[in-house]
Amino acid sequence: MDVTQLFRVSAPVKINSEELEHHGKAGHVTGFGKGETEGMVEVLVDGESEPMAFAPEALERLG
Repeated sequence: MDVTQLFRVSAPVKINSEELEHHGKAGHVTGFGKGETEGMVEVLVDGESEPMAFAPEALERLG
């Protein structure tokens, strides 16, 4: 399934993968990957200044 159907821009999410440094942190979707990050979701994690790309499986929708 296309990630744009799973997540909406500005939707709140939580990083839900114990393998990742940001596990348990919340943020919001800022966009969707292009090129190298195709198929990934761009998230601005709370407390960070730049969005990061995450696989959709590593994210939990909030709200």
